Amino acid sequence: QLAEVAQLHYSLLKDYHAGCSEFVCGNIQLRNEVARNLNAAGRAGYIQEIKKATIAGSAESGNKNRMLKKEGKTDPGAQSREAQKNTPDTYRWLKVFLSILTVLAVLIFLLRRRVSVQNPE
Repeated sequence: QLAEVAQLHYSLLKDYHAGCSEFVCGNIQLRNEVARNLNAAGRAGYIQEIKKATIAGSAESGNKNRMLKKEGKTDPGAQSREAQKNTPDTYRWLKVFLSILTVLAVLIFLLRRRVSVQNPE
């Protein structure tokens, strides 16, 4: 069963090439176990593919190493305050309408009360 898995691994490696990182191709015990379960031709091809991937991977990583820009600490509350400043007050018209409605309701109440006090029936 291990020989079948090793053969499948080698055939996938041949077809799609090794996508190595130091964690994957750096696992010497796994590489040795796979190579041990392959026939002689498969073993040589497997070792060659792994070497190609690790050499290519180290050459590529040498060109792609970059330092990320360090950003200063940000205040999470500052972002939300900034967002509140930039967004329009969507409830402004509702507040104005309710204020006018309240003033009208108070005026109507006072007028009815005055009329009822002046004309008691």
